[in-house]
Amino acid sequence: MAPTYTAPEVLNDEQLIFQLSVTDTSGQSATDSVQVTVSNDDPPIAYAGTDQAVSEGDFVSLDGSGSSDDIAVVSYRWVQASGTTATLSDATLVNPTFTSPVIRSDEVLTFQLTVNDIGGQTSSDTVQIFIAASTPYSYSGDTKAIIDANCVDCHAPGGRKASSPMTTYAEFMLYASDAAVNIESGSMPKPPGSLSAADIAIMLDWIGGGSPEN
Repeated sequence: MAPTYTAPEVLNDEQLIFQLSVTDTSGQSATDSVQVTVSNDDPPIAYAGTDQAVSEGDFVSLDGSGSSDDIAVVSYRWVQASGTTATLSDATLVNPTFTSPVIRSDEVLTFQLTVNDIGGQTSSDTVQIFIAASTPYSYSGDTKAIIDANCVDCHAPGGRKASSPMTTYAEFMLYASDAAVNIESGSMPKPPGSLSAADIAIMLDWIGGGSPEN
């Protein structure tokens, strides 16, 4: 009654014609046909770029240049989906810019990119911009929880890195400089990529700001 099929790959737009014949119980029959146009224009793929971590007041550039289409991407449209309002230089550019807003506490801004191809097909993707507030971070209030969740399993008695414990503020400070290098490169903690962009920004800002305990 309702057969299905997978449209074939075509080099150019092509018409497929299907004919239906039906017969009733008395042997009478009738036919009809339908035409299906198969387009060789694949939909575009939107790519809003990688997540970023910045500080309030920083100059930020969004990047949709990784978007693609089998023929051409003909338009870009950026929309802010969440967070304190940021004013884009031009929401129709592939690389619009803005100055990160002044905020009272750390915040994530989300931007959605929608691209169109020559056939009117669309695709969307989002990117997150983590903004670190200017209030100094502290070990007790901010970074201890990150260290405990991501480092202590290995850097504690019985762990794989027991020789370099990080269970207290004093212990961590012995390795703070090395930790900053490893966090920024993404080599630590294990597995690579386990820290969010927000946590990376907090840790690097804290260490770079003198690593206050309280």
